[in-house]
Amino acid sequence: KDVMKKLSIFLLCLFFSVVLQAGNFDWYRLVQFSQRSHFANGISTDANRNVNVTGSYYPCLVCNAVGFVASYDSLSAPRWSVVASTFGIINIEFSRPFNDNDGNIYTSIYIPQGALNGPQLSVNSVWIGGPDTSGYVVIFRFSILGNLDWYRVIPTSNPVVHYADEPGNTYFSNGDTTWKYSPGGILSWRNTVKGGSFLSVGGSDVYVGNGTTVERLSAATGIFKSTWTLPT
Repeated sequence: KDVMKKLSIFLLCLFFSVVLQAGNFDWYRLVQFSQRSHFANGISTDANRNVNVTGSYYPCLVCNAVGFVASYDSLSAPRWSVVASTFGIINIEFSRPFNDNDGNIYTSIYIPQGALNGPQLSVNSVWIGGPDTSGYVVIFRFSILGNLDWYRVIPTSNPVVHYADEPGNTYFSNGDTTWKYSPGGILSWRNTVKGGSFLSVGGSDVYVGNGTTVERLSAATGIFKSTWTLPT
């Protein structure tokens, strides 16, 4: 009897362990702006449990892709959305979003070389653009209510990877240069590095890499600290 009792308790604990590990979802939301394809690049959440989704979609059968940011509350109710378009000139998309401690959202759109000339990018009726000689990336900060707080146009011939920390500092790297912008959109520093494939911030350091090497910079000043080669 003791053996059977111990076995029963073990199986019961194992059952609850599997159930708890499997988890249950409270809700799901179909993010759909049109009847054509949609692509999500990332999801972020803030301290209020709001959920933010970025990506792109095709508004019609013959249209090019436009970018979107969609925000939902903790019960899945839509809060607000932002749409960026070039009126069918090229496909665009919002990159992975990041939230700071106040719930502000940081994301970006990359414009390839020669794609646009001048302010032909529209974000909620705000016209944005730059020279198309070498391409550029536009970084954005949206408030927790979906207002466009600021944007910055950075000339670059390569796509960028980016990261935002909890205070709201944003970091971008295109394989040649890494930038840091303050929460208010002011350039804090820039440094020439070899990264471009990934970027992360840990403690007081910024890590950028290109698949073979990783370089460590000071998050406060951008000064180079060390480098190492990844194992092959």
